[in-house]
Amino acid sequence: MELLEPDLFGGLTKNITAEMISKDKKKDKYIDDTDAPVSKRHKVHKSLGSEYKLIKKIGSGAFGEVFVVKDRRDDQYYACKAQKVEESGGATLLFPEAKYLIRCAGDCIPRVKDYIQGTNYHILIMELLGPNLENLFKYCERKFSLKTILMIAIQTLMRINYLHSKLVIHKDIKPENFVVGYGSNEKRIYLVDFGLAGDFRSPRDGKHIELQKRKSLCGTARYASINTHEGHNQSRRDDLESLGYVLIYFLLGKLPWQGFDTKEKKDKYKKIEKSKKTANLEKLLEKYPQVFLKYLNYTKNLGFEDRPCTRDLIKLFQKEMHLREMENDGNFDWVLKRAKQVPGKRQ
Repeated sequence: MELLEPDLFGGLTKNITAEMISKDKKKDKYIDDTDAPVSKRHKVHKSLGSEYKLIKKIGSGAFGEVFVVKDRRDDQYYACKAQKVEESGGATLLFPEAKYLIRCAGDCIPRVKDYIQGTNYHILIMELLGPNLENLFKYCERKFSLKTILMIAIQTLMRINYLHSKLVIHKDIKPENFVVGYGSNEKRIYLVDFGLAGDFRSPRDGKHIELQKRKSLCGTARYASINTHEGHNQSRRDDLESLGYVLIYFLLGKLPWQGFDTKEKKDKYKKIEKSKKTANLEKLLEKYPQVFLKYLNYTKNLGFEDRPCTRDLIKLFQKEMHLREMENDGNFDWVLKRAKQVPGKRQ
């Protein structure tokens, strides 16, 4: 189950309340689609110690499990990612993730609250965030307006540009790894899940990493760049190309390379790679603003060490909004839908 897993790598929790956390999923799917109680015998309790109270489990994945916890010291709710020591084999993605989050701390990047190396679990505690873009896409019945997609493009590019300014690449750009905040921050998109993040330049001397080949696929095949499929290690261009596929996904509702049925994962990856290489993007996007095709063509033609003109790309989408007389006001489709469902809520 990956429903809320990527949402919980940080965020703003001062506006969250106990009522929001315990809300019935049938009444409010926008806040939470899962509500799994946690057994008092769960070993995470012991690893957390006396400072944190385990509230509920809200997700799981290859790394382990995700919970909501309450800090007894400040009475605030946080996200807790927990990985069993035996599953990690002594190593864990949580510690490198914590290091990158601390290093890249800033606007709309999750902040680390605590890191605990327990006997049974490695635990990363962060501020709590809201739904991810994939869940919000489902919430909006898998259809985003052009205005929402353009605003998503602008904010997500800003996050990626900020990350790259820290000499870090994400390596797993996908809808699930962009989330929104709660309350007054529901119009802000955050970049989360730094478990696969890496340096594209040495923090010591600033030298760019070297191109390597014959690497296994890193990230999510659906949104991976063609160079990643070909076994090249990633650089800034790959984060941007992956975002291009995310935007096309929101435009079309489904990517041409989705739904391949194969017995072996490697065969599925090969089919996805072939489909990406042969896809007629001009035909696919002929009914949509050309800014999306321009964006993807630009990112696909970047060299391994090229410095992307990300600010210019942001301006392309801002210009498109201006030409269509759209206001970049943060009133995404989910914000408007939410306002209609909550009596007295203002946009």
